[in-house]
Amino acid sequence: FAFSGQIGDITDVYFENNSYNIAKISDIRPCADSAKVRHILVNKDNAYELIDSLKKLVENGADFAALAREYSVDSVSAVNGGIIDWFKEGQMVKSFQDSSFFGEVGKLYIAPSNYGLHLIQILAQGPKSKRVQVQVFSKAVSYSQNTRSKVYQNAVKFVSENRTKEQFDAAVEA
Repeated sequence: FAFSGQIGDITDVYFENNSYNIAKISDIRPCADSAKVRHILVNKDNAYELIDSLKKLVENGADFAALAREYSVDSVSAVNGGIIDWFKEGQMVKSFQDSSFFGEVGKLYIAPSNYGLHLIQILAQGPKSKRVQVQVFSKAVSYSQNTRSKVYQNAVKFVSENRTKEQFDAAVEA
């Protein structure tokens, strides 16, 4: 369904794991399997203002590497001008990874994470493949108290009427 459909396609209602479900394709786009980026990480009280200012400076020709060395709190990449060499899926926090894999080479992106705000510039990307986002609405089936009581009563009656193995086997076969 997901890889053969179009955005907006919806499945029929289906029953799985004690729930009624329906799925919808909400997005389809190419995604890289790896990326090489450079970034500046800030985590100060004025992080949004600072990262926005740094983005404007880079857009106006400022040296990204020099800004990374001066402002980034990521001491590992800052000494290299903010460069993070090739990484694959699962090696970075989701917002950083998504910006790096779904974005365009050369463009600047701002990505929040639990470490602070990242200004990311994508330097290169690995091969892209089709990624499909599917939303699933699920409604669990739950039994009413009345149904539970009837099932319990029937089970108690069955046990009381079939006390031996022979009676049980004969009742099950019937």
